[in-house]
Amino acid sequence: MANTKEITIGLEFDDKSKLMLRAIAKHAGALVDELDRIDSFEECPKCSKLMSTSKLYSGDELKGVNNECECGYIMGCDFGNELTNQIKETTLSIGIASSETGEDIANALKDLPARLEGSE
Repeated sequence: MANTKEITIGLEFDDKSKLMLRAIAKHAGALVDELDRIDSFEECPKCSKLMSTSKLYSGDELKGVNNECECGYIMGCDFGNELTNQIKETTLSIGIASSETGEDIANALKDLPARLEGSE
């Protein structure tokens, strides 16, 4: 049988030291979360830079994930097309009421995000 020895260390902390240890633990947890987030970044297959990730939600439901690189490469859900499809569905009833087709209204609204960005 192996011969085992025991070591006991007694530590006593005052209230200030306990608060300091809690702060270290809290920031260590935040650091782990941040490192996990960085580790999950996708590398652009076109230029090898790290891509930014965006998520599209409808209420609490995740609808899509989009990874986009500054070189213009997009991987995943194209939110512009997703938005255009939602606009088409929404404008069908408007088109019926105004005698325009939903397709005509959707085509007119396709560049809406770009026009809105330019108006800021």
